[in-house]
Amino acid sequence: MAHMVQPVRPGLLDRVREDPYSTLGQASLACLRAFLDGYALAAARVGRVDDLDPRLERFSDWVGEKLGRQSLSVSGLDMIQLESEDEARAFTRYFLLWDEYTTLVDSGMTEPDTRPHLPSLSCRDLLQSIQRRPGMYLGQASITLLQAFLQGYVFASRDAAGSAASEVPDLNEFTRWLCAKFGVREGYRWDRLMLFFHRSESRAFEEFFSLLSEFEAEQTRKR
Repeated sequence: MAHMVQPVRPGLLDRVREDPYSTLGQASLACLRAFLDGYALAAARVGRVDDLDPRLERFSDWVGEKLGRQSLSVSGLDMIQLESEDEARAFTRYFLLWDEYTTLVDSGMTEPDTRPHLPSLSCRDLLQSIQRRPGMYLGQASITLLQAFLQGYVFASRDAAGSAASEVPDLNEFTRWLCAKFGVREGYRWDRLMLFFHRSESRAFEEFFSLLSEFEAEQTRKR
């Protein structure tokens, strides 16, 4: 997947670095990329583009040049993952490189908007599109990456007025419903429950949409 440009409101990257578990679910560069892609879509949808950090527009290219990408047709962030032993180390290295990069680049810089102009989908339509084409949005069919993507989407939508925030599924209530359905105590994350009971990232990803539909149908009947 050619990942989308990764925007961020002031302070968000610092918050992610300090507490990746509450923001991303785990310390993982792949999850960070999914989170920021979800944030990008929602930020554009709710009109918060003025909050975006333009330095991220060139960061991946700078990383690619620094790490000697040469003839490889991959992004700089792909190079970090390629050269790191695991996702946690890739996450750490991302921020070390980000610190180095931001000492060289003015935070007030402006650049032309080269972000892809994607259709402004509602969250419901977006979920359907992700289900059909997970590689386009997540890189692969993965419940862990879906969780991170939706976390990013929720972060950008949380303070927005209007339907963009209210249309996001109530994943907290969905989690409680899953715990009851699977017969386990509350306190687990929905993506971890899905992965535990379905044993693979792709299978859990597929089952998520079926179970979310079942959950929402039950909620509708109760109203």
